[in-house]
Amino acid sequence: MVKFNEFLIAKCINVIYRLIPQYTLVAVSEVLLWVANVAFAYTQSPQSMKSVMTAAVYMTVAFGSFIVFLISGLNLFSSQVYELLFYACLMFIDTIIFGILAVRYKYIDVDNHAINNEGDA
Repeated sequence: MVKFNEFLIAKCINVIYRLIPQYTLVAVSEVLLWVANVAFAYTQSPQSMKSVMTAAVYMTVAFGSFIVFLISGLNLFSSQVYELLFYACLMFIDTIIFGILAVRYKYIDVDNHAINNEGDA
């Protein structure tokens, strides 16, 4: 017969093996997206606005974390499934908005922009 302590240890190890890949994947994806966001904000902003745009990237991350904190803390949903579906719907709406903005965006070629600015100075 299995003792209770052995069962508890086996169950904890099982959970750990499932959580380690999830946290690793989330950490790697956040690092990759963070670098891309900061690089885009820094290269596509005017010289006088680079620090403001970098701060805007930090503020969007903080605002997103605040939304998750607020919704989770208020316990608006009876089940976690509904809460996760709500987050998925928010992400879908954000994806549509960012897709529309991306189609309309006029990309600034950093190399040509730097050459033209040096000629003006």
